[in-house]
Amino acid sequence: MSLKYRVHPIKFESGERHAVLIAPDGTVPFYPSYYAMSVIRIGNSVNTVFSNLNAIKHLYTWAETQGVALHQKIKSGNMLSLAEIDSLVAFCRLKYDAIVESPASVEGEKSNVIDLKKTNNSHVSQQTQVIRLKQVLNYLEWLVFELFKNRKSMDFSKALEKKNDLLLWLNNRIPLTKPKGYSTINVPKGYGLEVHKRILEVIEPNHPENPWRGAFVKHRNYLYVNMCLALGLRLGEINNISLHDVVRTGNPPFIKIVRNPDNPEDPRIIEPNVKTMPRSLVIERGWFHLLANYIDVHRRKIPATRLTPFLFVSRTGQPISLKAAGSIIVGLRRVEGIPNNMSQHTIRHAWNERFSEICDERGVDPEREAFARREYMGWSPSSDMPARYNRRHLKRKADAYSLEMQNKLIRK
Repeated sequence: MSLKYRVHPIKFESGERHAVLIAPDGTVPFYPSYYAMSVIRIGNSVNTVFSNLNAIKHLYTWAETQGVALHQKIKSGNMLSLAEIDSLVAFCRLKYDAIVESPASVEGEKSNVIDLKKTNNSHVSQQTQVIRLKQVLNYLEWLVFELFKNRKSMDFSKALEKKNDLLLWLNNRIPLTKPKGYSTINVPKGYGLEVHKRILEVIEPNHPENPWRGAFVKHRNYLYVNMCLALGLRLGEINNISLHDVVRTGNPPFIKIVRNPDNPEDPRIIEPNVKTMPRSLVIERGWFHLLANYIDVHRRKIPATRLTPFLFVSRTGQPISLKAAGSIIVGLRRVEGIPNNMSQHTIRHAWNERFSEICDERGVDPEREAFARREYMGWSPSSDMPARYNRRHLKRKADAYSLEMQNKLIRK
């Protein structure tokens, strides 16, 4: 039997998206599902539910590989030993696919063993490990309470004491992470104008190096990439746009970015998630015809598109999945002259670089620039995101200033 647990997305009739943890035998474990439904689901997005269940998935997989009967051990009041906690902390540093499965040996013995020495190249970042461990800690705190809430008061008091020790030990072993933005060594990557020009060149539907196949796909992706380049949109934002959000009669025309979680019109189980504030983005008339041509000609040729309001669709007329949308930009990596780290997020960073360059050319005050950037990107007035997205541009300016100083100060 496979060792792997998996997190499975579900969609309710109301349109609400949720997720459940599926055990290796195909059953749905009660406590993780109850926790996700009664605790995590309230006031959080489905992405948060996914994240917590993925952490819980690690916890239960660890317990099985180490021969720890988690619920039984907690019910007995023994909790986890220090050695087990250290093992769990190390396990949460692993990518889930790095788990090494071995066939069952003798019934009643450990049937699966994780060889940590063989997984040195399969670690997640320390930040991911910390998030995962904190989610595991929160679940364990809830689980102890659930397993003991109907016990005698004396047993309950003793369990709470041991639970507090467990949580303290686990919390003390969660690595300390350095604050984001502490280093200028790994500055977020955008790209220069030469790469931008190269992208515009190869996405032309008739270009010989166009990486996509089929007339419809080429024209759809041509518009998709142009919109990403022009507007700096997130993956969830652009794939949530419907035909109703495209206002052609505006002067200039504009696109509305709106939040519409758990949309019953969206058949996708994993729906696009708009994390930013609602806003409208103007469209320069010089490229607006690309949008109109896609809607009026190429999209209209697919009969099934009459059944969906979403702008970007597959060849069958269904709203394009997030996985397929992400592969549009990744597909550009196959083209010579396109960086191998190209992604929609990279394009978003590059958009912010171009925005900074235009503000510099016009002599825009830094505070006004930050305000305009927040408005356009959909960030809250107190957000520090403008500084994060502007780091590459500022680093380049700082390097130029430093070289100018060196030229004046160092004897040649």
